[in-house]
Amino acid sequence: MENDRSKDKDAGVFRPCLISLAAGLALFQLLASLAVHASNRHLVQTMTRVMDQGYLAVPGAKILPGLETFRSAFAGGLFFTFTVGALVCLTALVAALTDMALGRNGRPGLRKAAGAGFFGLLILLAVAVNLRGILLFETVSLVLCPLLVFFTCQYALKDRPFTVPRTRIAIHAGLPVLLALILLFFPHSQGSRFFTDFRDTFLMTNPVGMAVNDFYYTHTLSPAEVFKSLEQKQIRTCRLILAEEDRPQESTLQDILVSRDFLPLDGQESPHLTLRSQEGMLRFYRADNLVMEARIIDVIAGPDDLLKRFSQKTDVYGSYRKLTGTALLTGLPLLAYLVMHSLFFSVLRLFSPRTTAGLAASVACFLLALSGFIILFFRASAPLPPGNVRAALHSPSLHERVKGLQTMEERRMDAAYYPVVLESMASPFPLERYWAARAVAGSRDAAVFARLIELTRDSQPNVACQAFYALGMGGHPDAVPEIRQSITEATNWYVQWYAYKALRRLGWTQPLPRP
Repeated sequence: MENDRSKDKDAGVFRPCLISLAAGLALFQLLASLAVHASNRHLVQTMTRVMDQGYLAVPGAKILPGLETFRSAFAGGLFFTFTVGALVCLTALVAALTDMALGRNGRPGLRKAAGAGFFGLLILLAVAVNLRGILLFETVSLVLCPLLVFFTCQYALKDRPFTVPRTRIAIHAGLPVLLALILLFFPHSQGSRFFTDFRDTFLMTNPVGMAVNDFYYTHTLSPAEVFKSLEQKQIRTCRLILAEEDRPQESTLQDILVSRDFLPLDGQESPHLTLRSQEGMLRFYRADNLVMEARIIDVIAGPDDLLKRFSQKTDVYGSYRKLTGTALLTGLPLLAYLVMHSLFFSVLRLFSPRTTAGLAASVACFLLALSGFIILFFRASAPLPPGNVRAALHSPSLHERVKGLQTMEERRMDAAYYPVVLESMASPFPLERYWAARAVAGSRDAAVFARLIELTRDSQPNVACQAFYALGMGGHPDAVPEIRQSITEATNWYVQWYAYKALRRLGWTQPLPRP
C-alpha cells in the first residue's frame, strides 16, 4: 500500500511537469509557424516578381506554391520549437521546480533570488533580441512561452507535496547539465566537421536517420530565411533611383548590382535595398530608412565592402541567430534526452521499483550520449596517408571507402589517378556517392564530368547538391545549360540553392532586366 502511494505521488509530479512543458512548446510552435508563414508569403511574393521580370528565381516556380501552405509553415516552425523553444521551456520548467523546492524547504531568500534570476533572464533575452530592431514574434515567444510553463507547473503542483533526496537530484539534474556543457564545447573542439560527422555517422547510415536527414534538408531553408542577414540571402531585390546628372552611371551600377545578386525590380514596393543618388552621392535605404551613404565613384570602385556594411547595419536578427545556434547544441539534445529518459524509464519500470528505474534511466541516457561523443571523437581522426588511399577506396568496408574519399577531398588529390572513384559515384550507398562527388570536385576529367551530371539527378538531395558543388568547383562551362535547366525543374529548394551557387562559380550572371 505504501509503495502504491509513493507511486501515485511521483506520477502526480511527473504528469503536470510534462503537460506544462508540452503547453509551452505547443504555444511556441504556433508562434513560430506564424512567423515562418509570414516570411514564406513575403518570399513567394518577392520571387514571383523576380520571375515576372525575367530573372532566375531560387526558390523557383515548382517550390513556391508549397511555401504558401500551412504544412510548410508548421514544418519550418518545428526547427525553432525544437531548438529555441526547447531551451527556454526546459529552463522555465527547471526554474519552476527549483522555486517550489526552495519554498517548501523553508529558504525564502534563495527562492526570491532564484525567481529574480529567472525573470531577469527573460528580460535580458527580450532586450538582447531587440537591440537592432523590434522582433515581435520572437519576443512574444521568448517571454510568453516560458512564463506559461513556469506558472502552469507551479499551479498544477501547488497542492502536491513532493520531496526528492539531494543525491537523486544530483543524478537526475547533474547528468543532463554535464551533457549540456559538453555539447557547448565539444563541437568547437572538433572543428567545422562536427555536424557533418554527426549526420554521416548517425543519420545517413540507416533508414530512420535518412528520413530525419531528408526532412531536415527539405524544411529548414524556410525558417532560416526568417532570420538571415541580407548578406546571407541568395537573391536580393533592389531599386535604383538616379538623379538626371547621374544617369550616365546607371548601366555600370546595374551591372555591379546584378553581378552580386541584387536584382533591380520595377515597381517593387519594399526591396531589400533602395539606392537614391543626389549630387554624386548614393544613399542606401532599407524601406524608407536611410542607413548610409557613399560617393558613386566609391561604390563603383569598391561595392563589396559597402554592400557588406549595409547588410551589417540592417541585420536585426544577429542575437536571435546566436541564441538559435546555442539552442541547437543544447535545447534540442536535452529535449531528446528527456524523451529517451521517459522511454527507458517506462521499460525499466516494468522490472524494477520506480526510484531504481528513474536512476537507471538517467545513467543509461548519459552513457548513450557519452558513447555518441566517443564515436564522433574517433571519427574525426586525421586524414589517411596518401599511400593508403588506394587501398581504402578498394576496401569492402563502407567506412574505409568513405575515409579514403574524404582524404582525397581534404588533400585535393587528382581523381584521374583513382579510377575506382567512378565506381564510388555509382555506389548504392548515398553516403559514398556524397563523398565521391566531393572527392572529384575540381576534376576536369570527361568521365567524371559525365558521372557528375548523372548525380545532379540523384534521388538523394545531399548527393545531388554535392554533384552541383563539384561541377562548380571543376570550372565546367559546358555544365551551365544543364545546371540552369536543373534549377527550373528541381523540386527541392536545397538542391536549387546548390545549383545556383554552382552557376555563379562558373561565371554565370542573371540576365539584364527587361526594358
